[in-house]
Amino acid sequence: MKFLRVLTWLLRAILFLMLLLFALKNAEAVRIHFLFDMFLDAPLSFLLLITLIIGASLGMIAVVPRIFAQRRQIASLKKQIAKRDAMPILGQPSDESG
Repeated sequence: MKFLRVLTWLLRAILFLMLLLFALKNAEAVRIHFLFDMFLDAPLSFLLLITLIIGASLGMIAVVPRIFAQRRQIASLKKQIAKRDAMPILGQPSDESG
């Protein structure tokens, strides 16, 4: 188990170093043009990070309605199971006869 923790941290460190080197290699400023002659000068790595964050956020927002629908369905199915389990089974002798 300790080996897996060390391996996980090693992979994280390698990924961090790769991202750091990528950011250092792409530190030159690029210009992004918006509407109405507005523009933004920022490092390429920063703009890529912002784009990644915006994309991930939009992806999570797109999934939220589906998750809530699934939770409602699960709650409904649990109620159906509880109701079914509470019903007596026909043909089975009851505990009171005896």
